[in-house]
Amino acid sequence: MRSRIAVIQKVREAHFIGREREMAGIRKALTGKRNLVVTGKFGIGRTSLIKQFARLNDEQWRFLFADFSQPPAKVCHDLLSQLKPKSHDLSRRRIRSLGYKRTESLIISLASKDNRQYVVALDNIEKLTSQRLTLIRDLVRARVFIFVAIAEPFLPEEDLFQLRVCLYPSTLMMLRNLSTEKTARFFRHLGTKNQFPWTEGDIRVLSLAAKGYPLAMREFVTRALERRKRA
Repeated sequence: MRSRIAVIQKVREAHFIGREREMAGIRKALTGKRNLVVTGKFGIGRTSLIKQFARLNDEQWRFLFADFSQPPAKVCHDLLSQLKPKSHDLSRRRIRSLGYKRTESLIISLASKDNRQYVVALDNIEKLTSQRLTLIRDLVRARVFIFVAIAEPFLPEEDLFQLRVCLYPSTLMMLRNLSTEKTARFFRHLGTKNQFPWTEGDIRVLSLAAKGYPLAMREFVTRALERRKRA
């Protein structure tokens, strides 16, 4: 298992070849202080894309990631754990003992005292309850954060509509499969980097088989690395 994880890590850095347009779209939205709603099917790379953007732009924006499939109280505790300065006396145990509203208040207070622009990435949005909508509204009302909402493909249309209303103004970004040309560029890059004996014909076959689906593309390369390691 550890061996496979190490192999997957080697593939991740090239996972964003062909997403230059999307990266520019994220930058445009955040620079304009517009919230962003990212959708797309499972395995298309929604969360990975946002995390890569966060890594590349950590000097301009500070990202806080929260699993929004969790209850609002847990979401607040996770955000506060990421937000608190090292010098702060809030331990993880102390944070977990705080009430929901007190935690929410501390999140807003700490972020408002920092000169950096905070981006709250709400991941795994699969269903919007009234409590989750209230949390989003409260954080939006504070005017401290920009939001990136990463919606699951099965999020009901009504919930997606409500999400966009809460985050208005927002930009909707639908991630789609990559073109054959961009997919070939991905395989060509990793083939050269890992010294695979792939010909242009091999790359074309791989590109057609993967159909521009990032999860399938990564799996093809991962299997090639594993085969070589076993050999």
